[in-house]
Amino acid sequence: MEKTETVTLTLPARTVRAIRAKVASGSFSDPEAVVEESIARMDDLRDELDKWLATEGERRLDAMIADPSQSLSHEEFWAEVASESGAEEKASHSREAA
Repeated sequence: MEKTETVTLTLPARTVRAIRAKVASGSFSDPEAVVEESIARMDDLRDELDKWLATEGERRLDAMIADPSQSLSHEEFWAEVASESGAEEKASHSREAA
């Protein structure tokens, strides 16, 4: 078994409510499991972003430099981000409202 340490964290009330709700729903056995899963998911997302930046992001930048007329406006960019992220965007706004 991995060695554990006890830490004390000060978290926003909405974060504590979210953690407790995850445990109460039976999705997680305890608050520690919620935090561990959250960190693992954050690491996965960061890896996905790094991969995207190294491939698609670089390709798009090169294309924009080669032909600036193909660049997106600010509004077009955010519309594309919203359409590509779909559920993630909605979830993000839900968390902000909580």
